[in-house]
Amino acid sequence: MAWAVLALPSYPFAYTFASLSARHPEAGGVYSFAKVSYGFPTAVVSGWLFAFWYITGAPATTLIAASYLAYAFPMSKLAIYIVAGIIICLAFMINYRGIVFSNRIQLAVIVVIITLLFAAVIFPSGSVKAGNFTPFAPHGFLAVGTVAALIFWSFLG
Repeated sequence: MAWAVLALPSYPFAYTFASLSARHPEAGGVYSFAKVSYGFPTAVVSGWLFAFWYITGAPATTLIAASYLAYAFPMSKLAIYIVAGIIICLAFMINYRGIVFSNRIQLAVIVVIITLLFAAVIFPSGSVKAGNFTPFAPHGFLAVGTVAALIFWSFLG
């Protein structure tokens, strides 16, 4: 339910960024879009806000990713921090190689994610029982909101 609720309003954002990227194929991303749309001063502010987000958000995001891996491959707290550091270093190296290389990596990651999502839906579909959906939202709609907040981060990424 949370996926459906978030997918519809997220589509216009994804479409807008895809359209802007197709029209202005530059490496600047949001900075370039702001520069074309609103001028240099707004682009500078956008660039600094994005840099600030990256400086504060990237470590948190990589810790979340490493924590997800810790569910599949049990590891200590120190190992989680080391894996997060490795993720940041890999992201830096991929971006340092250039936009063409990073686009190929991004495409490969998207293909793997979509494949895993399809596998996660298709393989267990034979064991789905209608009785498991009653009561609907057994923990209330606040729990759906919590899940929606987590999924929002997925769409934001």
